[in-house]
Amino acid sequence: MVYVDSHYAEAHFSQNAYTYAVLKVSDTGLGMDQVTKETYSSPFSQQRKWAKARAGASMVYGIVKQHNGNVRVYSEVERGTTFKIYLPLVQTEKEIIPMPIELCQKERETILIAEDEPQVRGSMRLILQEHGYKIIEAENGEDAVRIFQKNRDAVTLFFLM
Repeated sequence: MVYVDSHYAEAHFSQNAYTYAVLKVSDTGLGMDQVTKETYSSPFSQQRKWAKARAGASMVYGIVKQHNGNVRVYSEVERGTTFKIYLPLVQTEKEIIPMPIELCQKERETILIAEDEPQVRGSMRLILQEHGYKIIEAENGEDAVRIFQKNRDAVTLFFLM
């Protein structure tokens, strides 16, 4: 949790001061040059080598912005990239009561995983199956829509990666 003061918020977010939950994701990969950093969230950029990553980044960026959040990217070529996702904390009048684990009925929950990389999809399937979930796999978005339409009543959660 971090409080973003009005000076930082205006300079970087174009918003008012607020308290945010921050998710930080880093890698030590190729990094991004300045042009890529400026357009990473655009699915229409002309840089084809980043097209697959850009599609996912633009979806994440859009979802975060819809929830009044922000994404900051820090990257150096050949040194890696760090994304910081800022999501505003919500004030609620109701007390949130966590569901006891024993009330979760995993054996009745089905997760649809849509991922075009078979190894990633397979890893997700194995991990979730080990925890008792039923898994349905889709190779891409179109496949996921078709499968979801056939299994609409069974699918509890949908992972699109």
